[in-house]
Amino acid sequence: MNDEQRKQVEILNAKYFTEFGVTLDGRLRFQWMRTDEMPIDFGRGYAAPVQSENGLWLPRREYKRRTVADLSGHGLCWTIAYLEPPVTREQWLAAHGTDIPWPANGYYRPIDNIVRMIEMIPDEDASAQAAFNIRKHLAVTAKQWDEIGQAAQEKRDRDYANEVADMVEDAAPAFNNNPGSKSHVSLPS
Repeated sequence: MNDEQRKQVEILNAKYFTEFGVTLDGRLRFQWMRTDEMPIDFGRGYAAPVQSENGLWLPRREYKRRTVADLSGHGLCWTIAYLEPPVTREQWLAAHGTDIPWPANGYYRPIDNIVRMIEMIPDEDASAQAAFNIRKHLAVTAKQWDEIGQAAQEKRDRDYANEVADMVEDAAPAFNNNPGSKSHVSLPS
């Protein structure tokens, strides 16, 4: 890919994907990327240990650099990549250990269902369609979370109402109704 094509893709990224957010250091949350430009480092074991000042031998982790193109089922292609926000080092180590080095500034992850062949450099139509799909997905996701939150709140309200009813029933026993029991008393006719 030459410099003119790279500039064209940068212009498309800025035009269509800025609305989805930009980090403090100017990186877009969503953008077109080539899968061979998305590195992933994997742990390969340890290099020869190095002696520290206090006489301890410290192992150094070695990593092998691979790309998403090597690991993806799509191979070498254009994709929309999503910037995963950075997590703390402790969270990363808890989830991945030292097999993958901690990305302090986050990392780009490909979106598998928005892919173009490597020969087809992204254009206006593809970028507009990708932005539309992202916008639609984000709206649906937000709506689903709202519905889940509303259902959870309704369940909490029902549980609270049932608990209050039980407390009232237990506090006012009548006709051999023992507190804590839910038996009902029928009156003689």
